[in-house]
This record gives sequence, C-alpha cells and structure tokens, in this order.
Amino acid sequence: LMDKLIFSAKEHCYYLDKLGYKNKNKFIIPNGVNVERFKSVNKNEKNKIRKNLNLPNDELIFLFVGLRIPRKGVLELLRGWENYKLNNGKGILVMVGRDQKEREELDTFYNNFYGTLNSMKFKESVIIRPPSKEVEKYFNASDVFVFLSKMEGMPNVLLEAMASGLAVITTKFEGFSDSFGNDKSEFIITSHETIDISKSLLMCSNLDLRQKLAKKSSEWVRKNHSIDEAIDKYSDLFDSALEK
Repeated sequence: LMDKLIFSAKEHCYYLDKLGYKNKNKFIIPNGVNVERFKSVNKNEKNKIRKNLNLPNDELIFLFVGLRIPRKGVLELLRGWENYKLNNGKGILVMVGRDQKEREELDTFYNNFYGTLNSMKFKESVIIRPPSKEVEKYFNASDVFVFLSKMEGMPNVLLEAMASGLAVITTKFEGFSDSFGNDKSEFIITSHETIDISKSLLMCSNLDLRQKLAKKSSEWVRKNHSIDEAIDKYSDLFDSALEK
C-alpha cells in the first residue's frame, strides 16, 4: 500500500524481501550525525573534560554507551575485558548507560552481569556511569569505543563515536551495514568470543593504530553520514513526491 519505503541501509531491505514484499519503491537514506556536536578535540580539551567527568588523565579509556542488556553484548564485554587485563592490558573501561530494571525477565542476566563484575580481579578498572544528556563529553574523554551488539538497525551511537574521532571496535551484528566502513580501515571487527574481544582491545591499545582508525572513521562519517546530507536526501525525496 505504500508509495515509497525508506531504509537507513540496503541490508534492511532484505528482511522485507524475505517476507515477500514486492514494493520496488525503496530508497536508502542513511542516518545523519551532527558533526558539529560530535567531533574530536585536542589533548588539552580532552584532559579538561576528563577532569570534569572525574576520569584519570593518564589512562587509556575504553568506552561503552547504551543500555546494559543482553542484546548489547555487555556481559561478553566484561569477560573480554577481564581477559585483556589478565594479559597486562592497559587502561580503564567506562560503561555509560542504565540497566533495564523494569523487565523482570532480565533479573537473571543482571545477577550474572554484576556477579561477573564483582568477581573480576581487576573490577576497579571498570567504571559504571548513568546515562548522560551530554554523551559527546564521554566520547571526547575516551580513546576507544567498544560496540558488541548482536542486533541493530543503524545505531547512531556507533556513527557518533566515529565522528568524535575514536578508534572503534564493533561486532558484525545482525543488520550491520557496509555503509559503516570496512574492517581494519574505519574500525576493528571482532566476534563475541572472549579471546577475540581481548585481542581487539589489545590491538587498539596501540597508539599508531588508534590514530589511523580514528582518522579514517571520522573522515568516513563526515563524507557519508553528516546530518546535512541526510536532510538534503529527504528534501529531494519529498520534492519528487510532491511533483507527482
């Protein structure tokens, strides 16, 4: 019944195709990122932001942002982080977000999550913070963004981290789009296996690699996912629809 169907990535069209929908009027308009809000900062600005957030200046900071739920791979992240630290990995892990306590069926998951956290030898290296309305400050304070989701649409938080000049570790989650970039160019792709996560964290502890990834990912987002470009594409689509 629809005249036009809009998707944020071509991969999302496949699900409708599998269900038998024959509508051919499909348009791909990727999500846009406010590249003025999400951008990299210099070392002095980073240190000021860390001080304001009560984070150490002299540590490598790995960041997770989002709900702490099974789909986000946060339990796998803790296990990978523990293995990374046991292998002399440097830095701290900051997790910004909240638990989904209103879902009683997740009680067992949270018992497992916090049980794992409290039993970790290096649990003091994990900092849990509540959600922030100024999440860009956490991006600016950090060095590496870790995104271990299992299923997503087009997650803006991933694009925002890339725009902010962070090295990114991500899973190739269900719904993953090639429009995010390429493995070992714009980011590092890992699995949910503890050893793989640990190895990816170790790779991104290397300054040269971090800088290379950060530069490429930031350029990619500004070229392919700026909010101005997305708005222009919607405007063109609406104009063409009105003409008909």
